[in-house]
Amino acid sequence: MRVEWAAPNTLFVRDDMARRGIKYLLINTEFLAAHTGRTLEQWLAANHAELIRTIPLTLRASRGPVDWALAKPGPAGTKGL
Repeated sequence: MRVEWAAPNTLFVRDDMARRGIKYLLINTEFLAAHTGRTLEQWLAANHAELIRTIPLTLRASRGPVDWALAKPGPAGTKGL
């Protein structure tokens, strides 16, 4: 499994993601809202992505759990915003 960081305004092109072996996206929902002004639902729709599940993760003990969304990219040939 490979993990890559992407900026909130990254253009997700399904064909490129498939070529790079990326099958799922893990999205910090708080960061997404704060830096794009979009809800997770808006982002998923704009990127033609499917929500698999929301996972609360504690990456910093001082902050407690933060919701992360596991999403699957849309079909080949689709582009996101």
